[in-house]
Amino acid sequence: MLPTATGGYDWETIWDRLGTAGVSAGYYFTDLPTLALWGGRLGAFTHPSADYFAQAQAGTLPHVVFVDPAFLTGNRTDDHPLADIRAGQRFVRDVFAAFARSKQWRRGAFVLVYDEWGGFYDHVKPPVLPDNRASPDDLQNFGQAGFRVPAVLASPYARRGYVDHTLYDHTSVLRFLEWRFLGAPAHGPGKPGQTWFLTERDRHANSIGASLAAHPVERHVGIHLDVAVADPSPPCESQPGMGGGLAVRAPAPPAPSEDHAFQHAYDAGWFERVGVEVKPSPMVRQWVRG
Repeated sequence: MLPTATGGYDWETIWDRLGTAGVSAGYYFTDLPTLALWGGRLGAFTHPSADYFAQAQAGTLPHVVFVDPAFLTGNRTDDHPLADIRAGQRFVRDVFAAFARSKQWRRGAFVLVYDEWGGFYDHVKPPVLPDNRASPDDLQNFGQAGFRVPAVLASPYARRGYVDHTLYDHTSVLRFLEWRFLGAPAHGPGKPGQTWFLTERDRHANSIGASLAAHPVERHVGIHLDVAVADPSPPCESQPGMGGGLAVRAPAPPAPSEDHAFQHAYDAGWFERVGVEVKPSPMVRQWVRG
């Protein structure tokens, strides 16, 4: 549930841990910053997506980067229903291309994950994982994982032709960061008394970095970064390192009740209350405000 009636979520995050450890980190948003759901506490990490493209081009990205798509009606690139999926895929292409062309690519890794499986059938039964909120009641069992989601791990350290059968979940990304920057062991839950983890879930997760080789496999990007996406709605205005904007061809706006929960938080004035200035495009502003 979104914390629109409170001052924001108060639990500790990976951003808090990275900040305390002095690790440079940045969260980049397109229209609505999800870190604002923690109030203003994580504002130092929050930047507009234009900064991501500029920093990638300059080779000055922080060690840890998270880039969010657009969530607002008419400009959405999050691949949720009612959005143009071509716009979402073009957004992914632009974000990846900016990093892959950066001089920081040679020592980096790009991770793309989806937050849900999209409602499609999966023949694999979701496993049950260690979790602080595990319960014998199936409806309350937060240890039960969901259905499988698409994920991409691209890097000069990615092994060519390698198939990894390790079980990963979303917290496997956290586990990788905790190993790389916060003193976690490469494998396993660590020793009693250690505090590098946030919850039992990420403590016991397999690090997604285990799929990578110890040394770079390739020096150059082995894919064509200028692939065209036919006739998409634009993910955002043209930024340095991107392919350039195309004409708007957005669908008619859905009713607010059919839209994303972040849109409801926007309508309720949450982002303004926590000091975040949101500037959607004029078309989006017209649809949201009526």
